[in-house]
Amino acid sequence: MKRFRSYFFIFVIIITSSLPETFAQPISNNGKRITVTDTLDFAFMPALGYNSDYGLIGGGIMSRYHYRDGVRPFYSYFTIDALASTNGLFSASILYDKPQIFDQKKRFTTELFVSKFLNDQFYGVGTYDDLNPSISEDQEFYYYESFSFGIESILRHSLNQSSSGYSSDVYFLTEFDYHNPVDIGQNSYLYQSGPLGVEKSGTVSLGTGYIFDSRDNEFDPRYGIYGKAGFQLIKDYTRTTDIFPFVESEIRTYFTFHLIRDITFANRLSYQHIDGEAPFRKLPVIGGEETMRGYPENRFMDDNALLLNTELRTWLFEFPAYEVKFGGTLFFDAGRTYANGTSLKDVFDDLKYTYGLGGTSSFFNENFIFRADLGFSDDGYGLYFTAGYLF
Repeated sequence: MKRFRSYFFIFVIIITSSLPETFAQPISNNGKRITVTDTLDFAFMPALGYNSDYGLIGGGIMSRYHYRDGVRPFYSYFTIDALASTNGLFSASILYDKPQIFDQKKRFTTELFVSKFLNDQFYGVGTYDDLNPSISEDQEFYYYESFSFGIESILRHSLNQSSSGYSSDVYFLTEFDYHNPVDIGQNSYLYQSGPLGVEKSGTVSLGTGYIFDSRDNEFDPRYGIYGKAGFQLIKDYTRTTDIFPFVESEIRTYFTFHLIRDITFANRLSYQHIDGEAPFRKLPVIGGEETMRGYPENRFMDDNALLLNTELRTWLFEFPAYEVKFGGTLFFDAGRTYANGTSLKDVFDDLKYTYGLGGTSSFFNENFIFRADLGFSDDGYGLYFTAGYLF
């Protein structure tokens, strides 16, 4: 599901409020009661930023964090955002995340999104050579107008959750989405190559998988491991007979050492595979701020995607009295997409690489992390202002 979350909060107009509330509830049959403290944190932030793929971006986000004693990482989280950009992006989304729904072993997350993009990007399926014509000479060749919306819901059930912080979960996923290339110029690459899904299409997905998580913090992890393996069956309901399997796996590792400052060495290795005649927008992709920073969005697209992201992160200046801190990152990305049937030797002979640096900041709440990345690739460079770490 395609989501647009490229914003950087330049305005320091952040409205937060903490509303502590205490109440007593029975925890045993003998009438004993304990006091549980609830805290509500609200934040509204106007957004103004820039992204190489979307242009100058403006909008806003409203978030509500509900914290309760004994519930990690929060009791519930709700956020709504709306964005618009100079490259013709109009996007809105609503996300709700509720750990311990129904009981202490289940976590439910759902997200609804809608977007209209006047300059969506398509660089071909199985295209690995340099762009021709180059982006600098003819950007419109790779652009088309699109409209998308969808909803994704995930229910996680805990198999094991220790007091030391690690969890082992299975998850169940449902997803519906719709994509319509509403305006394709005859001179565009999408029109000329005519991949599956060039006309409007919609899909329904059912999936399941396994998640292991021993990170010390979801928003700013310093130590631990996160692993995920999942399988989906995707039905293209615009073509009555098409069902195709999708497999994904990912592992993230975090280790912190001290060299003048505490430095976190963070890594993410991921793999995606799809089989069958899938519409182009469901194919694994690499490129842009979420995968390989420095390449344009959707730069590489095929049946498989292999990706490695490596980062060094540190907080350089901290002001605890004001709950403000500033930091930096160095990063390296490597990966590629390839067709089914490609030999392992050929996969590693044609890896793509990007590298770069970034800055981070946090204001008033350690979970509000803002990031700016500058990445370099064979296609040029990409500049991204966004919320939260890449992984």
